[in-house]
Amino acid sequence: MRAAAVRRGDAQAKDLVERLLRESSEFAALRRLHSVAVMRSRRKRIRHPEVGLLEFDCQMLVDEERTQILALFSPVPGTPTAGRLALLASLGPLAAQHSSPE
Repeated sequence: MRAAAVRRGDAQAKDLVERLLRESSEFAALRRLHSVAVMRSRRKRIRHPEVGLLEFDCQMLVDEERTQILALFSPVPGTPTAGRLALLASLGPLAAQHSSPE
């Protein structure tokens, strides 16, 4: 929340923080820790109807103005995802025809 409020710099975020500081001793204690982390990566899981579970590491790249985000998805090592993606690529248009309603 700290990172988002600073990045946006808007009055609503500032007002919310001030209200939470007044009304929540737990929020105030956490705020004093100055622990700020902006999430740049995370794990994503997608269930595909043709090949099953796909697991990806997702890395976020943010431009200098913080107005655009590029999300990069890489198969998680040690999972069957890379093989399943290869299978999906080999199915090509057939997979799309098979999964679409008739």
